Amino acid sequence: MVGSDLEAGFALTLRGPSGIIREVDVIVDTGFSGYLTNPPGLASALALPQQGIGESLLAYGRITHFPYFAGGVMWDDHYLAIEIDAAETTPLVGMRLLHGYRLCADVYDGGRLTIERLP
Repeated sequence: MVGSDLEAGFALTLRGPSGIIREVDVIVDTGFSGYLTNPPGLASALALPQQGIGESLLAYGRITHFPYFAGGVMWDDHYLAIEIDAAETTPLVGMRLLHGYRLCADVYDGGRLTIERLP
């Protein structure tokens, strides 16, 4: 759904390695090429194992470093193991998770967001 701030988002189910499950509201970020970014506290709540430290060039030219974790999401009715970046931001879904899917949004408050697998 598209919210009053005109951000397109949806609910996504995350799963940690021990089976802990959390549903989070995520925003689609077409400028983010990764899978998913979540606040660090969520990685702790899901007991996600840290895999390393990543580096990213932000839109305004600053380089930032962030921890990334091994986790999973329910995606297209299947469990998908993904890399989850940690950052102090609203949970964001990036283009790597959407790869192979069509993303359409009716951009107005309450507008419809559809994500469908490409043939």
